[in-house]
Amino acid sequence: KERLRMLESRALHYGKSTGFFCKEAIMRGPEEGFNFFIVYDNLVVAANEGKYGPTPEEHWGVALVSIYPEDGTLPSDHPFCILNAPWVDELERFVAREYIRFLQRPEIQRLAVEHGFDLFNPPPGVEDPPNPYAIGELKLLNLPPPELSIEDFRALWDLCKNPGVA
Repeated sequence: KERLRMLESRALHYGKSTGFFCKEAIMRGPEEGFNFFIVYDNLVVAANEGKYGPTPEEHWGVALVSIYPEDGTLPSDHPFCILNAPWVDELERFVAREYIRFLQRPEIQRLAVEHGFDLFNPPPGVEDPPNPYAIGELKLLNLPPPELSIEDFRALWDLCKNPGVA
């Protein structure tokens, strides 16, 4: 809790999404206090490749780098599930299963890698090269205990976030 509070105390801005926040941080840059910010790896890759306009190197004279903390980072796993509920019919279940199969196809996994996403369980034949803009080694922290919910994390963040920043 104290590490999160210390980190959040330095917050200058909270964005609507990590993509929005990354673009904002790149445009405002170090002159406005954006010396570091927390976003997904794929956004660092995209920014350095100029997908948001001028690259950070063109804009500030340096590229963005991903810094992996020595003690690890949490995965962002955007889960997908098929609800077992009376209002979900067989056609919807079928479409959901097909969507999962589509996402797990090696060619789709390769596309994810090409767009800067890390695969924590790549299928056979799919290489997941390290982020070319990374410092340190990507390793995962132990996941939080399953009894903690999203609401628990939101409550913790509410306690720790910088109250002076919108």
